[in-house]
Amino acid sequence: MSFLRVSKKAKKIGAIIILLAVFCFANGSQQFSRLAWDSLAFKKSIWSETYEYAWEDIEKVVFREVPLDKGTSKFDFHFKDGNVLTLSNNLEVQAWRKLIEKKLNDDGIEYKRG
Repeated sequence: MSFLRVSKKAKKIGAIIILLAVFCFANGSQQFSRLAWDSLAFKKSIWSETYEYAWEDIEKVVFREVPLDKGTSKFDFHFKDGNVLTLSNNLEVQAWRKLIEKKLNDDGIEYKRG
């Protein structure tokens, strides 16, 4: 019942905040990155298309190493069409890091640490 006694301005602001939160959750749930032996795929947001590339479409990969106390290291996959996929070097990616580096080396893809 106390909700009904709140001013119209407060109700409008509350509704906007709730809608913004729902949008953020929806947008975050639609972003993804997928690594496979034959391709990489990712989607940047709700409204963007899904990009899928073969490993041969990678121009170069840059590993940006960051000290543990300053954040998370990242892989930047630069594709021949100018698109870039950034993957955080989280626990899941760390488990596959040696295999990713081996795949890049076997396919002759430029790999730099930056």
